[in-house]
Amino acid sequence: MSTAQKQSWAPHGVRDADDASWTGDTVRAPRYGLAVTDEAQARTAALSCLVLNAGGSYVPDKTAAEGWADALASDPASSPDLAFIQEVPSQQWLQVWRIHGFRVLLGHTRGWKVRSAILTRLPDEQLAPLTSAHLPELAYHGEYVAAGRLVGWGPSGSDLHVFSVHASPHPTISEYLAHHPQADRLKPRRGGDDPRYGGRLFDADVVLDTIGQHPPVLACGDLNEARGWDQLPDKAGQTWGQEYFGAPNSDNHLVGGRVHTYGLTEIPLSASGEEVVSRVRQGHPELQLDHILISTAAARQVRDVHVDPAWAASPGTVAGLADHAPIWFTLHRAG
Repeated sequence: MSTAQKQSWAPHGVRDADDASWTGDTVRAPRYGLAVTDEAQARTAALSCLVLNAGGSYVPDKTAAEGWADALASDPASSPDLAFIQEVPSQQWLQVWRIHGFRVLLGHTRGWKVRSAILTRLPDEQLAPLTSAHLPELAYHGEYVAAGRLVGWGPSGSDLHVFSVHASPHPTISEYLAHHPQADRLKPRRGGDDPRYGGRLFDADVVLDTIGQHPPVLACGDLNEARGWDQLPDKAGQTWGQEYFGAPNSDNHLVGGRVHTYGLTEIPLSASGEEVVSRVRQGHPELQLDHILISTAAARQVRDVHVDPAWAASPGTVAGLADHAPIWFTLHRAG
């Protein structure tokens, strides 16, 4: 990756110490009693965050992917504090991040090749992994969902549950639902005029239910859902996207969807609130499949959201990446 390319990856507006909400010498996370010095708080008044479906088997050159990861992870000026990764390309790709001091949080082991991860340099006492022992629903999601507890980053100093989420594009099946602790609470969408899949429960529905059960929450990743699906020429009359995300009201706020019902807000990738194409793959519609969802009470903590400009300038052709856009944002402490 050239110097210019590396600079294009640098997130904007990160680590803004003026936004710190702490006072005094020590702040104590109320639920877990972990003392954090004011110096440490100042360093983490805001976190630079990356959301990326790294491509898995769709990465054409694994060596180039590892080179991209090395260039980003080794540069303190542009590397993220938190990375929400889906479709990890390889074990060696993860090892590159570990070499540069990143911890890797993975999902519940089910033996699947498709894996999500949360990458961070934050220590365990600030970002602790969550397992199926903490959240039983993770047994259903397997390697597709990785989760952690960000201590003291939620509203009023509460802990923020963070998820790297990847939903299969297919309806779920009873074999998988047998691993869910409360499958009877899951409700399918209608889908409108979809004769093939209407009324069936999709994996994305289960993902949304899981994150909605554990507020306050920040969930980022590839949901394989988009509002734009309903507008495709061959999907006339279908309502999958509207039922999931809602429809804009007179103030251009999305209302009426399941995201809203679960007390969540989708953070738009554009100033207009319109969806932005986040995946470009030959033979597939160009849609925004990658999303940032956060508990509505914490929505103002997410700022400076943007698709990486290098990818936006030439979608799907950045060396070392697959066909999904890297998305950057800043997570600020509540205050």
